[in-house]
Amino acid sequence: MLLAVRFPRWLQCPKCHILRQEHNWQRGTNSAARYCSACSEGEEHRVHVVPSRFILACTNGHLDEFPWNWWIQHAKDCKREKDIKLEGRDKAGFANLILSCLECGANKPMDGCFGRDAIRGVGCHGRRPWIAGPNETCTRVPRTVLRGGSNLYFAVNASALDIPPWSEHIQQRLGTYWRHFRDQSNDADRLKLIELLKLESTLGMPAQNILKLVKDRIAILQSPNETVRWEEYLQLTNERPQAVTEDSEFRTKHEVVPADLRPWFSRLVRVTRLREVRALVGFTRIKPPSESAGPDSATLCEVKPAGLNWLPAIEVRGEGIFIQFNESSLARWEQSELIRTRTNQINQAFIERGRSLQPDGYALSAVTPRHVLLHSFAHVLMRQLSLDCGYSHAALRERLYIDTGERPMAGILIYTATPDSEGTLGGLSRQGRPARFAEAVHRSVRSAVWCSSDPLCIEAVQSFSEPLNQAACHSCLLVPETACELFNLLLDRATLVGTPQDRGVGFFSNLLT
Repeated sequence: MLLAVRFPRWLQCPKCHILRQEHNWQRGTNSAARYCSACSEGEEHRVHVVPSRFILACTNGHLDEFPWNWWIQHAKDCKREKDIKLEGRDKAGFANLILSCLECGANKPMDGCFGRDAIRGVGCHGRRPWIAGPNETCTRVPRTVLRGGSNLYFAVNASALDIPPWSEHIQQRLGTYWRHFRDQSNDADRLKLIELLKLESTLGMPAQNILKLVKDRIAILQSPNETVRWEEYLQLTNERPQAVTEDSEFRTKHEVVPADLRPWFSRLVRVTRLREVRALVGFTRIKPPSESAGPDSATLCEVKPAGLNWLPAIEVRGEGIFIQFNESSLARWEQSELIRTRTNQINQAFIERGRSLQPDGYALSAVTPRHVLLHSFAHVLMRQLSLDCGYSHAALRERLYIDTGERPMAGILIYTATPDSEGTLGGLSRQGRPARFAEAVHRSVRSAVWCSSDPLCIEAVQSFSEPLNQAACHSCLLVPETACELFNLLLDRATLVGTPQDRGVGFFSNLLT
């Protein structure tokens, strides 16, 4: 049996357009559905009522009913014993959608209810219908949204690749008992647990070997200096042979970087198989996560009640291509005065927004030239690979490995991972073979020289409304939102190929000649 909560509770008859709360409608026997008895013709021709399309939401994630009686402004002597009606006139638009009272005759159009302060007089009651428990205290001003509106729900996900040692077969066998090992505080208790569970015979390993594997993994989890992205980067750049079995979830093959691309790239890796775990951490309302203050903000809504120690997640499998940039070439290019000026403009907008952009898996404290370069190149490469290997733009994803601190990273992983078999057909990883990759890079860079929106695009006029971009638009760099880690922000085509006035400032300017 699945439990469900009805929201919104105000329901409307699609035939007579009457609005009532759920308990004022007729209910069928052994059924949660409600219907309008006045419009129905027997049990076989019932007119079922539908949820109201107007609801309230606030940026703290709360949901509430639209205040119908407050909005209609009844006459003072109205006893509100009769129904209210929401009916559209002949013309389209909310100005012709009229809410009226059948008792006092008061009526008001729905035009204006979506204004930022239209519902200020109601206030937010802190309701969370999806979580059982008391309402929260909230001082935000709620806003009217459509029940199926795109601004009602923006998912915030966390993801990680399944890499060694977590992808090893022995780890999968230990996974069933992992919680028990983690809760033990000393080796003696862990050895007793190994003996109790008879893991020596089950895993075919001595108890001391099992204990060492467990201790190594616990030490990694407890290390404050380790991050998911850094561990993934080390595995992707590791050229040591891997112990690959049929059950291996992480398989890579290092290829020789084509000679004509070695000034720009130092490593090319085909990821022939990968497993990614994606967990739903929370969600935001009204504003997308790119404008939120991160995972600790009040604007990040909980998906579960307090006390639960798990999150809903899925696992997907796929393939990809990893490219590591030449660190010395990158360091020289980053000194370009024009590039630093353009990047500083993006960074200034980033600071003015309160450093609110929070990518999945790493902290972004400042925007540097390498952030913009690698992100822009990932987008042009994804667009080209989509044409070469047959995957749709929405099927490809980027994973950025960028850092300028004590552990510098400069790499990108273009991959596809889907719950079905599409992500494991090999079409993408084959594009990582040297000859095909060289051709894809040449085409990607050449495609960035000219945009159909130029000169407006290259002069950043197209992106004027989004100061976190420079030369970027839908015709050249933007990709589907699901493919981008940074919400199609921090992009500049000039970092790749320069500007018409100075092509030499582009990182790949010599590749063009």
